[in-house]
Amino acid sequence: MKKILYFLAGMTLASCSEYEYDYSNLSDKNITFKVDDVTASVYNNVAGRAAVELREGWQHVVKAEACDGNPMYLQSYVQPTESQAYVEGIAKGSRAAITTANLTSFGLLAYRYESGNSATTPNFMYNEQVSKSGNVWSSTQQYNWPETDKVDFYAYAPYNGTGVTLSSQSATGTPVIDFTMNSSAASQIDLVTAVATGKDKSNASSGVSFTFGHALTTVKFVKGDDLLGTIESITLKNVYLSGKYTIGGSWNFTGKSTSDYEPAMNTSLMMIPQTFGSNASLEVVYNDGLTTHTLIYSLNGITWQAGETITYRVSSEEVSMLHLQNITFPIIHANFPKTAYANGDEAGLYVVDAGGTVKNSNVKLTYNGTAWSAASAMVFSPEYDYYVYYPYTSAGLANNGTAGAKMMSRATTHTAGDATSFFEPGIAAFAPQSNQSTVAGFLASDLQIAKGYVSVSDNISMQFEMVHAMGLAQFELGTKNIDQEYYLSTDANYRFVGSGGATATSSFATGGYQPYSYATGKYLVWVKPNTATTISSDAGETDTWETSLTFNVAANTISDKQTAYSARTTSGSSTQYTLQVGDYLYSDGSFAHSSSMPTATAARHPIAVVFSTTTSSTDNAAGYKSGYAIALASAGAQLTWCKAGIGAASASVNSAVTTLAAAKADLDGRTETNRIKTLSDFSKENYPSAYYATHFGTSEIGLTSGTESSSTEASGGSAGYAAPANTSGWYLGSIGQYYLVAKNLGSNIDNPSSTWTEGSSHNNWYVSGASQANKNALEAIFAKGSSSWAPSFGMPWSSNQYSTWYWTSSEFSASNGFNVYWNNNGSFHLDGHSAKSYPYTNNRGVRPVLAF
Repeated sequence: MKKILYFLAGMTLASCSEYEYDYSNLSDKNITFKVDDVTASVYNNVAGRAAVELREGWQHVVKAEACDGNPMYLQSYVQPTESQAYVEGIAKGSRAAITTANLTSFGLLAYRYESGNSATTPNFMYNEQVSKSGNVWSSTQQYNWPETDKVDFYAYAPYNGTGVTLSSQSATGTPVIDFTMNSSAASQIDLVTAVATGKDKSNASSGVSFTFGHALTTVKFVKGDDLLGTIESITLKNVYLSGKYTIGGSWNFTGKSTSDYEPAMNTSLMMIPQTFGSNASLEVVYNDGLTTHTLIYSLNGITWQAGETITYRVSSEEVSMLHLQNITFPIIHANFPKTAYANGDEAGLYVVDAGGTVKNSNVKLTYNGTAWSAASAMVFSPEYDYYVYYPYTSAGLANNGTAGAKMMSRATTHTAGDATSFFEPGIAAFAPQSNQSTVAGFLASDLQIAKGYVSVSDNISMQFEMVHAMGLAQFELGTKNIDQEYYLSTDANYRFVGSGGATATSSFATGGYQPYSYATGKYLVWVKPNTATTISSDAGETDTWETSLTFNVAANTISDKQTAYSARTTSGSSTQYTLQVGDYLYSDGSFAHSSSMPTATAARHPIAVVFSTTTSSTDNAAGYKSGYAIALASAGAQLTWCKAGIGAASASVNSAVTTLAAAKADLDGRTETNRIKTLSDFSKENYPSAYYATHFGTSEIGLTSGTESSSTEASGGSAGYAAPANTSGWYLGSIGQYYLVAKNLGSNIDNPSSTWTEGSSHNNWYVSGASQANKNALEAIFAKGSSSWAPSFGMPWSSNQYSTWYWTSSEFSASNGFNVYWNNNGSFHLDGHSAKSYPYTNNRGVRPVLAF
C-alpha cells in the first residue's frame, strides 16, 4: 500500500509534530459519525466477542478477621453502570457519568489497510477529536473514505481525559490506554470506549456508528444503619490504581504495582477493573462509641468488572432486613387528579429469590403520609427481586413467579419491563372500571407497577419508580351546531334547518366506559394496553356524537387527543318554530331568535330581520302567510323613483295613498313592485329604486355606505344577500311596511305620548321626538346581524336637515311617491310630497323587503 507524507490545513495532531499518514486514492465520499448508545460494559460492544453477563444482584459477604469477638460483615451489591442507583450516586458527586445524552466529544484513532490484510498502526487518524453540534457529529478535519481500502476505528472519551495516555502513533497493534486513576473522587473520569472495524466507503450513507461501553468499575462504601458508632477511615490495600486497557480488549497490569488507597465514604469512585490477589484487603477503622476497632476484610478472589456499580456496606449483620426508602407516584398527565400517595394508601409487595421462587407474596405496604411500612419484617438480599403493585387488593396481582421469568429479568436492567414481565398474568386479567366518572373510580382503574432497585445510600433500601400498567386515553367533546328541522307555526309548509348548538357532554353508552372529566367536555379514561378500546355515546340520547372514538394505547403512555363533535340523531320529526319580531332570517332560509344566533358561515349567515309576523290579505292569499323581513344593508344612493320624461313620472302606477291611516295600512309592497316590473319600459335607468330593490342580492347591485355627500357602492355586488328560495324575493317595500319597521323594531312610534302631525301640504305625516332613539334601536339590530359574509352598513345620517331616506313602492299622487325618513331634527316622516322624477341630493336609497 502506497504511503505519502500529507499535511492537512488546520488539522491538529496530538503528541507529535509530523506523522506518516496515508491519504492517497481517496473517494469523494465524506466520513461521518454517530453515537448510538452508551451501555454498561465495554466487553459487550466488540463484534465477535461473547457478551459478558453483568452480575446484577450478585452478593458477596465477607466477615472481618478481627473485631474483639463481635462479628462484622462487608456486604456487597452489584448493579449495572447507568442503573438508577448508579446515576443517583454519580449525581450526588461533583462530576457527571457519561451517558448517551451528555456525551459531546470523543477521541478517535483510525487504521487504514487493504482488504484481506490488517493495519498495524493508526495511519489514517490519530487522536482526532470528534464533537457533537446539535444532532451532528463531525471531526475537526473532514476526511474522505478510501476508494478501495478498509478502515478500523477506535474511540474513547472523555477526549484527552485526565489520567489517559494513548499508545503512540508509531505503536503497532490495537491502541492501548495507559490509565492512572485520580486520587480525588471529584476529579475522576468515567472512561468509555467503542470499536467499529472493517468499514469502507459503502458505509458513507449510514456513517460510522459507535456504541460506547464503560471501561471502569463504580465502587462505593457505606455504613450500615445498624452500626451505632462511626467509621473513622477505610483503606484499600494492595489494589491497582493504574493499568493498561486495550481498546476493545481487556485490562492488564504488566509493569504496574499495587498501592493503598483511602476512598471517601458515601462517594461513588471510578476504579480500575481487576481480580484481587491474596494480599488485597479492605481495612476499616470503626469506633463503636467506646472503643476503636480495626476490621480487616479479605478481598482475595473478588473481581471488579467493567460496567458494574458495586456498593459495599459495613454491617454488624450478615443478613439485613428490608428497608423501604420510597415509592414514587407516576404523573402522566398535567390534569391528573392525584399527584402523590396519600396517608392510608396501600400497595402490594412480592419478593422473588434467584431461583425464581416467590419468597414473600402480596405483603401489604401502608403509607402514613411520610414513609411506607410493611405488614411483616422481611429479609433483604441483593440477589432477590422486589416487585410492587398499586392499589392493593387482598387477592394480590397474578404473576410469573417462575425461574423462566426470573431469567428474563436477569437479562435486563431494573426497568419497567421487568415488572411488566413479572406481573404479566395480573395485568392481562386486570380490567379498568367501566365507570371512571368519579375520581375514586378513575384512580381504582390506574394499576401501577414497579421493580425495585437498591439505593446506593445504604445498600439495603429499596426504591420503586412506579409506572402505569394501563394506557391513558384522552379526548374531548367539541361544540358543534346541531341541525334540526323546523316549520313555522303560521305555515307548516315553510320548513328550514336550524341549529341549536347543543353538545352531548355526558351521553356515554350504557354499559360502556364512563370517563373522568377534568374540564368541561374534556375526558381521561384508563384502557387495556395495546388493545383497541372504543368509547361511544348512548344511542338513546337525542343528541349523540358524530363518530365513536377508538383508542389503542401502550402501557404508561397517553394517546393522542381526539375530538368527538356532537351531531343530531335523525328522528324523522320536525319542531314547530314560533316566529318573533326581531328574529333574523338567514341566507339558507332558516330563522334564529336574536338570543341564540348560530355562528355565521358562508353557507348560513343573517341577511334580514323580521319586522312583522303577519302579512297583508293579498300576500296571505299568495302563500306568504308568516311575515316580512327587511334587509340588513342598503343599496343605491340619490336615486329617483322613476326617470323624468317617462309616463310614470306623471301617471300613477299604483293606487294613491292619501291619508295617514291608509299609509299605515298599505302593506302590499310586493304587489306594487310587481306592477312596476311589468311596465314595458321597466329598466334600471327608468325605475332605479324598484330595479335596485328587485336585483338586490346579485353581483350587479352593490351595498351602499356613507352619507349623502360621500355615498359609495361597494364592489363585488350584494350576492351575500341573495333571497332564499322559499321567500318572495326582494322588492321595494310599501310605506306601511317601512312604518312597521320603525314601529316594531324601533321605539317611540305610536306610543301613548306620540302625536302624529299632518304637514301643510296634507301629504306628509310625522311624529316628533322619535327619530334619534328609533334610528339607534334599528342600528343595534342591523349591527348584530352583520358578518363578514353579509356586513351591515347601518342607516347613514347626512349633515344637512335631512338624514336617512328610503323610497317605497307607494304613491301619494300621479307625480309624487312616498318615502320614509328619519330626520335629524328628531321627527320621523311618512312623506308623500316628493316628486318621483326629481333627482334629490339627499340620500334617497332603498332597503329591500321580502315576504315569506
